[in-house]
Amino acid sequence: MACSGAGIDRSPLRPPAPTQVALGAAARLRYNNVDMKFAVIADYDAADPQLPVIRPVHREYLTKLRDAGKLAFSGPFTDHGGALIMLEADSKEEAAAIVDADPFVKAGVFKSWVIRPWNPVFANKALLPD
Repeated sequence: MACSGAGIDRSPLRPPAPTQVALGAAARLRYNNVDMKFAVIADYDAADPQLPVIRPVHREYLTKLRDAGKLAFSGPFTDHGGALIMLEADSKEEAAAIVDADPFVKAGVFKSWVIRPWNPVFANKALLPD
């Protein structure tokens, strides 16, 4: 017996939309019951003379974010063309405020950046740095 496909939904699979979960007066974005992560992809010029001057303050800022539970991980791309910063934030606006307060942004080291919500599906914690 041949199957005609009638009644089969052939629309592309779409992930569920982020939801807001109320926590007191604030609302946290969640995706598949995981607090929202935001990937910051930043570009900078490795030859910028401000880079080595501001880097210690930038790393101190990132350390404070990590200790506050706002930084999942970060590091420069190995082709010296920018960095990936993974943030934990209640909203994209909060993630943007965190980036705006970064010393690399304030000093103009980051030439451009994009912030994108990210859904972690798989992780191998053994491969991530401490």
